[in-house]
Amino acid sequence: MNILRIIAICLIVVLAVPMIIISLPGDETAPAADIVMTSNAAAEVVEVAAPTATPEPLDPAAWLQSRADLRDAYSTTELNGDRIVVIEEIITQAELLNAGEATPSDTFRDLYLAARAPARLIQYCADIVQTIGLKCDVIHSDTRENAQGKLELTGHLAFVPAAALGDPSQVTDGAVVQGTITLSDEDDLKPANEQSTRTEAMERAQNMCDMLHADYGNCVLTRVTFDVEELWITDLEVLPAGTNPQRLQTSATFQVYANRGTLTQSQLVTQLREMSGS
Repeated sequence: MNILRIIAICLIVVLAVPMIIISLPGDETAPAADIVMTSNAAAEVVEVAAPTATPEPLDPAAWLQSRADLRDAYSTTELNGDRIVVIEEIITQAELLNAGEATPSDTFRDLYLAARAPARLIQYCADIVQTIGLKCDVIHSDTRENAQGKLELTGHLAFVPAAALGDPSQVTDGAVVQGTITLSDEDDLKPANEQSTRTEAMERAQNMCDMLHADYGNCVLTRVTFDVEELWITDLEVLPAGTNPQRLQTSATFQVYANRGTLTQSQLVTQLREMSGS
């Protein structure tokens, strides 16, 4: 019986071994084939270079914002100290008072002058808006008493230019060039301190700036100064009631942004003098 049992067990083992082999997990050949195929497919991929980005067009406004040396002068919206008209007035203290207003005491005199000067000087903005500016405001004022006891008022009137300034961003290797000339000399006699004199001077200066714009692609009229002088019949005589005639000496400053080596300050001043006929 024992022998028969042993023989039966051996037969069962012999028959079971192939089945075990067939059903063993881990058929490794299929994944290997997949890996080979994937590797071959990757080898066939052709790498295409990324397209070169087209440079963005240069934005003149953004370029100006990055240039502290040009930003204020070429701004088309902001009032600032880089573009001003300097106005001077010589008046009596009574002229600064409103009708029927009492003269302030010495204690409050300086405060009174500081408060009244801007209100009086802003009237000159009308001349500026009529000629060279889109808008205007007083950004600085000063008052002092001269040797004759009169008040000398000085105002800095900032303006936004009405004329096109040009595009300095087109200059590849630029430098700021400024030139100042006198506009109003008429032989030995300066023109009268009148509105027509001021507006004509500003229009003349802007016309010169327009010509520079045509030559260099940009120009800013950065400063016009009206320096007032009172004329005396003799060095010691004052006419009654402070009626000495007042005359103007006018100067203008121009700014151009030009390629280095193409324009110097002396060359710019020479060109301005030729334009003005002086």
